[in-house]
Amino acid sequence: MTNDEWEKRGEQMAEAVLNTIERKISERMGDKMPFQKAFDEAFDAVKGYIDRSFEALEETLSDVEKRLSAVEAKANREEER
Repeated sequence: MTNDEWEKRGEQMAEAVLNTIERKISERMGDKMPFQKAFDEAFDAVKGYIDRSFEALEETLSDVEKRLSAVEAKANREEER
């Protein structure tokens, strides 16, 4: 993934965070829910999104690590020949 792709993904995550907070607060204000409770619910929703994003990132990094190990092993075998 290029730097531009990482930056774009970060911007998308930040925008998703803000949109979620705004949506949750708007929904709860109609219910006359206290602002702090609405914010807390929005924060929990965003935290879940971020946790899932980091899990996906960890999986991607793990896959890259496995591929790199395979390439290194192949290069070592070829050097031994």
